[in-house]
Amino acid sequence: MKLFWKKVWEKIKRYWQILLGLFVGLGVALRFWWRLRAQKKVLKNEIETEKKVRKVEEDFSARINNVEKTANQKHRDRIKKAKMAEEEDTAAAKKELEDRIEENRDGSNTDLANKLGASMGVNVVIPKDSDE
Repeated sequence: MKLFWKKVWEKIKRYWQILLGLFVGLGVALRFWWRLRAQKKVLKNEIETEKKVRKVEEDFSARINNVEKTANQKHRDRIKKAKMAEEEDTAAAKKELEDRIEENRDGSNTDLANKLGASMGVNVVIPKDSDE
């Protein structure tokens, strides 16, 4: 066994620089491999985080769009109701005006004078010798 170790020691003496370089190279390679492994884990975590963030942003954007559409629809509905109420009020006012005009057209001058006097708060006196 001593002979074996003696030969190993001679080889080491002769090739010590090569062996030292091999061990240093292996050490450096192991360190690089360890760092790359850690960076790979970090990169994987960043990718997963980015996917989660993107999903949350898409959900938020979808909710905002949904709320915006709902708000716009409610606004359009309120505008429709207001226009319909305005049209109904306009139609009622127009009908009332037409009824008054029809009353005044069909009524006599005495009726018109009495209505005008009542709106002003005065009594109308019509002479007896008038045409009506």
